[in-house]
Amino acid sequence: MSTPAKTGNVVAERLLDMIFRQKTEAGSKLPSAETIAKVTGVSIISAREAIKNLESIGLVEIKHGKGIFVTSGGPIVDEILEARKVMECQNAEMAASKVQDTQIEVLRSLLNAMDDEVASNNDRSFIALDHEFHLIIAQAAGNRFLYKGFCNAKSLLLYQQSQINKYPGNLEVAARQHKQIVEAIAQKSPTGARLAMSVHLDEAMRIWKEMFVDLELHTKARYSISALGRVPGLE
Repeated sequence: MSTPAKTGNVVAERLLDMIFRQKTEAGSKLPSAETIAKVTGVSIISAREAIKNLESIGLVEIKHGKGIFVTSGGPIVDEILEARKVMECQNAEMAASKVQDTQIEVLRSLLNAMDDEVASNNDRSFIALDHEFHLIIAQAAGNRFLYKGFCNAKSLLLYQQSQINKYPGNLEVAARQHKQIVEAIAQKSPTGARLAMSVHLDEAMRIWKEMFVDLELHTKARYSISALGRVPGLE
């Protein structure tokens, strides 16, 4: 039996695919919660909770009596990457000043586990460890509001991490950069930790943008009408 968290992730992933892979424009209307629940095979309650979560981080807007819409603003991919970099670089810097020995031990344990997944080329397990790694740093930063913001963005961050970590060769690069981040935090170097996290996220930005450019070119070359590129069942 699926847990609420897992069913919520299914809904979030389907909506995020619509927004990012189909390049849904700002202000565009998305399917209703009822339609999303039917297509993804989850309860209407789970669908609504997932949608509310995406609304809480500013990705969608629920207009009562009108529907669900992608929020207005600049390019979504750019703004998400900018927001993540601001939050996570600050978390790393603060963690270097506040981290506890037990948290460093957990981070080192995660590094070892990620090395194992890199060796077996298991990107699925690596993604879960990757998210936990960044979560521990958010905890170590010792700011309840930054931590809550990170937790609220879980579905979006997991989606981004799942896409980026499928990129050829990225598991090895990410694992190496994670070690540099932990080393700086363990050495109590706020400047070093911020720089290491910045380098890590700059690489993530580069890969994610490159993936969407490749997707757009591939879609344009393969299809002559946009309807063929829609997510099945959510037209």
